[in-house]
Amino acid sequence: MAPLQQVAAAHGVMLVPDPAPNRMLFTRSDQYAFIRKGVPALSFKFSHASGSPEERMLKAWHTRHYHAPSDDLRQLMDREAAAKFVPLLSDLTLTVANMPERPRWNDTSFFRRFAAPPVEEGGSGTLEHR
Repeated sequence: MAPLQQVAAAHGVMLVPDPAPNRMLFTRSDQYAFIRKGVPALSFKFSHASGSPEERMLKAWHTRHYHAPSDDLRQLMDREAAAKFVPLLSDLTLTVANMPERPRWNDTSFFRRFAAPPVEEGGSGTLEHR
């Protein structure tokens, strides 16, 4: 099982394919600049069930507020969901960091062209929670 699938399952998170791949959100994200330099970077997008009231609410918010003056800290936020995300991200980071092999792009991935050459290894080889 891939690390993301493993960690998501342990946290009760369901992974779904990108519901709008033609929007190319990853290549428009801040993380993409790192990828282009060969630096691994994660970019998570969250979704709701297709056609659900939550999905409609998110689409309306995106249309009215995303990257607009009203996109500020006064916006409604699901703090409970955000608090659950941090341990998932931490566990995923540790899982990947402690794997015996360095992560790599799939052979058929568009992003493989940006892969950086391997770096000399050093240190103890295992990370731990602090």
